Amino acid sequence: MPSRAALIVVCAMTLLRIALAANVPLTEDEAYYWSWSLHPAFGYVDHPPGVMMTILAFAWLGRSPVAIRFGFIIASALAALFAGAAARTLSGDRRAGTAATIAFALLPQLRLFVGEALPDGPYLLGWAATLYAATRAFARPSYSSAAFLGIALGVTMLSRFFGWALFFGVLAYSLTPNARRTFRSSLWIAFPIALVLYAPNVAWNATHDWINLRFSTHDRQLMHALWPPQIGVSTIRCIIYAVIAALVAYLAAIRPKYWLLAWTALPLTILMIALAPFETVESYWLLGPAASLIVACAIAYARSTVQVRRLVALAYAAPVIAALAAAAFPALSEDVQARLLDAAPAARGLYSPTASYDRLANQVKTLAERYDAAIFTDRYEIAAELLYHETPVQLHGNGLGVAQWEMWDQGPTGPNAVVFVRDSPIGANDDLRLWAERGWTTVRDAGLLQTTFAGREATRLYAIVATGRRTSCAHAQ
Repeated sequence: MPSRAALIVVCAMTLLRIALAANVPLTEDEAYYWSWSLHPAFGYVDHPPGVMMTILAFAWLGRSPVAIRFGFIIASALAALFAGAAARTLSGDRRAGTAATIAFALLPQLRLFVGEALPDGPYLLGWAATLYAATRAFARPSYSSAAFLGIALGVTMLSRFFGWALFFGVLAYSLTPNARRTFRSSLWIAFPIALVLYAPNVAWNATHDWINLRFSTHDRQLMHALWPPQIGVSTIRCIIYAVIAALVAYLAAIRPKYWLLAWTALPLTILMIALAPFETVESYWLLGPAASLIVACAIAYARSTVQVRRLVALAYAAPVIAALAAAAFPALSEDVQARLLDAAPAARGLYSPTASYDRLANQVKTLAERYDAAIFTDRYEIAAELLYHETPVQLHGNGLGVAQWEMWDQGPTGPNAVVFVRDSPIGANDDLRLWAERGWTTVRDAGLLQTTFAGREATRLYAIVATGRRTSCAHAQ
């Protein structure tokens, strides 16, 4: 059982996440994933179905932000408990379990603090559960432990494609001389179970031109030559995090010979270091390996002197407090946010425009009603936010989301008028305007649709209106 201190922190963070989730509007990414829950499937263009399943599991609570996020809040709490159990089982030290649980519950990642509806929630739950299941399976081999490990691996793989790094990391460790006997006796069944759980996603890909696997392995980022101007901020940040993670893995996992943690933390980290100079990589891709490193660091922390533990706790508290402040700011009332933004210029970095999307949706809906027009956009995130705020919309263009959207809804056939909105100007020679001119006789600019929140401009959309459908165009899409 986890210690009383660990349970108190987990419960306190769960209540805090619920409070924040109830007062912070859905972000564009969350609305994007929420729209998936309206069309359950075993796969989507850019992710496996784990995020959809988590939202759908609690759809009975309604469609408020806290209801949509509730499954992810629970996932964060369970992930912390599993991480602590893994540290305790691996080290035999209850203090290590307490440290891992608390560190995981307080993981200073802004979007996790709010419990946002993102793939990271079930992904981290699956990863932490896998670490615990693996440590238990190797400590006390049995078919039930192996089956639990297989289920945890399956959950991870169905949440993010990076779950395969965990699958192969655990498999590689299982084949090392010290672990091979356990693998042969019972552990081997974990891997077929994980593959069976993942099989529906493979079947979905097979019937959808392998679109998700192609995106995950090839289309997500185009490789480029090693040239400093092409290395962006996200890539530089990921390189720094990855190098630190590799150093921590050496000190906390390899030297103490916690090879399971090393095998699950290092392969993906090394891959990110290798890819970073040649494509854009994101720092949050390292969240999985970070889970293994938190367990390793918690074990090292428990074995340190009192002075070292105090210094580490103090150092960890700084980013936790910063993340908490950033997460709490959007939950404040509009008036309070406005006063803070006026009084403290540094608070501008905490400002979020998502609270004004309901106002923007009303403007778009009013414009469409004026012309009795169908609403179009070329960005899935905009479409999802408008849809969440009960403004029906269709997608047009070459963006990633268009293919996904068209799997569900082809839109109105030959609408007499359309309102097209997007977040960048629509020039005279823009492909969008040319598309509109081919389908409708009159195309005019509808100006800017702007909203404010807390005294600042929050969102801005550019709009054109096309009327008088050409009869020669059966369907302008």
